[in-house]
Amino acid sequence: MDQWQLAAGSTVGRSHRLIGRNNQDAWHVLRSERSIVAVVADGCSGGECSEVGSQLMVQLLARIVHDVVVNGEVIDWRRVELEVLSQIDALVRNLGMPYAAAVEKYFLCTLVGVVMTSEQATFFACGDGVVIVDDEELRLGPFPGNQPPYLAYQLLGDQSSIDPALTRLVPVWDGSAGGIDHWLIGTDGLDDLIAQQYAMRPGLDVSVGSLTQFWQQDRYFRGNPELVNRELKLIGRDWPHTNPEPGLLGDDTTLIVGRRAGHF
Repeated sequence: MDQWQLAAGSTVGRSHRLIGRNNQDAWHVLRSERSIVAVVADGCSGGECSEVGSQLMVQLLARIVHDVVVNGEVIDWRRVELEVLSQIDALVRNLGMPYAAAVEKYFLCTLVGVVMTSEQATFFACGDGVVIVDDEELRLGPFPGNQPPYLAYQLLGDQSSIDPALTRLVPVWDGSAGGIDHWLIGTDGLDDLIAQQYAMRPGLDVSVGSLTQFWQQDRYFRGNPELVNRELKLIGRDWPHTNPEPGLLGDDTTLIVGRRAGHF
């Protein structure tokens, strides 16, 4: 999988920054000679510490999917999600607090990911977010009442009002990897980035730009792994000096992008 270049980044949204909340998004990538697995998560804003679940979920999910692929097995998404949930369940039971309260405090998050081999690419999700495969853009959500489904709702059983069928990990795009030049996965914070692409960055005479920059511009893939973080922060920051301007990213914003080397 050396033919693929990857870049990723995340920034806290203005709505969270103003009230002293952490970035509740997370991302994780695992790659080997045989595969790439990448996952982003968006913690529930109503969860007091949902950034904890986001960080744990992306790493658990990526590792479990990665192990399946490395072992040459066909991915059974129900088996994958049950393995993730069993490990979260064990952790919750050892926290010493009411079970449902612990799930709601820490582990509610949406998930969007991709697993790639040299032959096949599968993009999967539970909840809202963005998937781009070459010229095809998939906007997952929004959901009624701005209440996306979360995988961890399965741990709550009848205590959750969300349709259980929506709380499953499901493929949203599946096809040959051979013809793909680039792809991107992101949390729903990308909605603001897309909407503001023609606006000027706070305090700078430079436009936000479209998502295409993240796979077209070489600088994101050469030498500085923090560059996507930096660009998102410049777009999302408040400019407090002459002619103050608010940041343009209201929600936590996270993306992982891949492109085939030599195609740009």
